[in-house]
Amino acid sequence: MALKANRNKVLGVRKAVMIAFGFASIGSVLAANNTIATSQITEFGQGVYQIKACDSWVKLDLIPGETGTYGAPAGISPLVGLSISGLDTKACAGTKLTFKARDTKSAELPLYAASGSKDLNSIVLQVSSNSVVSLDSSDKYRSLSYSSSTGIYKVSFTNPSSTAAEVDRLTIESTAI
Repeated sequence: MALKANRNKVLGVRKAVMIAFGFASIGSVLAANNTIATSQITEFGQGVYQIKACDSWVKLDLIPGETGTYGAPAGISPLVGLSISGLDTKACAGTKLTFKARDTKSAELPLYAASGSKDLNSIVLQVSSNSVVSLDSSDKYRSLSYSSSTGIYKVSFTNPSSTAAEVDRLTIESTAI
């Protein structure tokens, strides 16, 4: 009788672990909000984010390049961009969004190299008061595109500095312009 009870407990624990693993593998984590000595809210998370500054949800995805290109080792994809879907430009009008990639130790990763091999760690998008989305400043090392059919913004890097495998999570910070 005790053997049967122990077997049921083991099966129950296995089932609970499998369910927990299933939920964990979905990969969507909601953003956490932190306020540090200011009234501005900074948000951290990965996958699906809520931008408190404009009460909007966005989804961020990595855009991997072809394996072995841009200095990435064979079999490894460089991070050639980020995609942003679900951005409500009307609700987010007057907001600046800063995107960063972090490794497993929470260190910021360089996203792309600019002139003089200077690695840059963030991408800043601005949503103007009339809901126009743009990069904070333009250069030849990154570009912004928008697909009206899918509603997805893509930031592409012409000289990527990190591989997609190095990225543990993406972060987004929102502030008023």
